[in-house]
Amino acid sequence: MRSNVPTVYSAVSDVDRYTEFLPWCTTSRIVERRAVGSSAEDEQLTTEICMGYKHLSATFGSTMHLQRNRRIQSTSTPNDYIEFCSFTWEFAPIGPSAARIDLKLEFELLAAEHAILWDRLQDRILAEYLNCFQ
Repeated sequence: MRSNVPTVYSAVSDVDRYTEFLPWCTTSRIVERRAVGSSAEDEQLTTEICMGYKHLSATFGSTMHLQRNRRIQSTSTPNDYIEFCSFTWEFAPIGPSAARIDLKLEFELLAAEHAILWDRLQDRILAEYLNCFQ
């Protein structure tokens, strides 16, 4: 990615601003923020994000574990569409103005029709979302 690690990390961890740049994000907020462990670099966030497209919308509650400029792991609570959803972002510098970003997404959809829709649209959706963080 043509941005440095702190820039990309800041965008991914700034949940309150997701509505400004994420497609279909209608609301986003940090419900709770707290330090974790003895390191001032580690935090845990409780978040609430609402995604909507046309007549569909869903609210995702999640817990995010942040290790500043290294890793963000987010696990969502079940809702009307998903049984389980987990994102893990890992950040590594590639020189002073570029970064390697590894994104792992795991999820389980509740309905077969949602799985079929995801299979058809996943490449487009993921590309669009990843572009938002550049």
